[in-house]
Amino acid sequence: MSLAWKDLLGVPFVRHGAGAEGLDCTTVAEEVLVRLGKTPPPTSAFRFAQSHSREVTDYFDAMTLAYDKLGEDARDATREGDIVVCLDDGGLPRALFVMVDAKMGTFLTSTHNHGVRALRRSNLKNVASVHRLKEDPE
Repeated sequence: MSLAWKDLLGVPFVRHGAGAEGLDCTTVAEEVLVRLGKTPPPTSAFRFAQSHSREVTDYFDAMTLAYDKLGEDARDATREGDIVVCLDDGGLPRALFVMVDAKMGTFLTSTHNHGVRALRRSNLKNVASVHRLKEDPE
């Protein structure tokens, strides 16, 4: 059975959004994990209104009991639900992509201009890290 994700395409970008009214790149990842039958950690730095420019890196640094770091190359993402963190043009880790089709190398993210959109692995630039939710988070 393949993961259903195409209904997310085009959902508008809403920072810290968590539903059909809008999603950001982190809530897209959480939605994909839920659809895969996984339970993302209940506390998320992404929900803090005062979150800062390093929120993605800080989150994964703090969540080592829940996520394994797989590497620093987009090719390290091999399963649906794997998360790739990319740097923006200023070198800050701000963009997050979640794999939705391992065979095709397809990832989802959400951007201000396009909302939720799909990209191929070859389009992921400036990769900072790749993470996978542990099967049995402690």
